[in-house]
Amino acid sequence: LGVIGFVGSIWYSKTQFDAPGPLKEETTFVVPKGATFNSILPGLENKGIIPKQGPLRVFLRGVKTAGKASALKAGEFAFTPGMTMRQVMTQVTEGRAIEYALTLPEGLTSYAIMERIQFSESLVGDLPAIPPEGAMLPNTYLFPRGTTRAQAVERILAEREKVVAEVWANRAED
Repeated sequence: LGVIGFVGSIWYSKTQFDAPGPLKEETTFVVPKGATFNSILPGLENKGIIPKQGPLRVFLRGVKTAGKASALKAGEFAFTPGMTMRQVMTQVTEGRAIEYALTLPEGLTSYAIMERIQFSESLVGDLPAIPPEGAMLPNTYLFPRGTTRAQAVERILAEREKVVAEVWANRAED
């Protein structure tokens, strides 16, 4: 009887893990840095991304069985209606976080660029010192929510250095 119960619980868990979820409309969910599946479980349930977990805690069992318990990525992820718990697991372990565009058009001063960085809602943290004029490459950059403003500025400065090095290497000899 115990064996039948054990096999039955495994069958039930697998069936539930691969069944369409309760989500009715597209939504996003933020996985903070350092989070664990245990810590995000209530948020996934409250947003209706996965069904409320009973005593079997099907989602956590499925994650552990799939060997993904330590593969959780930080970021903001999009979820579509009816995603299975397996698809939710895959999204937060292998999926791409939503990225937000920051456009720096040509002709802006370093001060104006830093203002754009300061008022970007997807970036966090304090603004570093204003770089010298011409040090920041105009372009459209994509950043996941939670990127620090300092990291954004470092990337923009690094992109300019990369472009300058490329142009310099391909210059005409004369």
